[in-house]
Amino acid sequence: MSMFPELTHEDLVVTWSTRKIREKDLIVFVSENNQKLVKMVSKIEGSQINVVGTNPLLGSTLTSKPISSEAIIGKVVFTWKGQRVRGKFLESLSFHSFRR
Repeated sequence: MSMFPELTHEDLVVTWSTRKIREKDLIVFVSENNQKLVKMVSKIEGSQINVVGTNPLLGSTLTSKPISSEAIIGKVVFTWKGQRVRGKFLESLSFHSFRR
């Protein structure tokens, strides 16, 4: 829950595939152990990007080292709270679920 209250495991996120990433953006990336994660960009130095969660009470070992810009899937452009949205419309979108 390192992204709580911004996001929960029940939320659905829509991403936009872009390399135009800025500090404070929420991004989806593939971690070293092949998990898709959402974090907030805290610092950008060349092709290395530092990320953090939005919950100040929880830390994450995944945020202790920078990620490569090549690991980024996209920038979060929309979220649905509670993922109660169903139907053919969502099936046609490109999105990533973060349920465990």
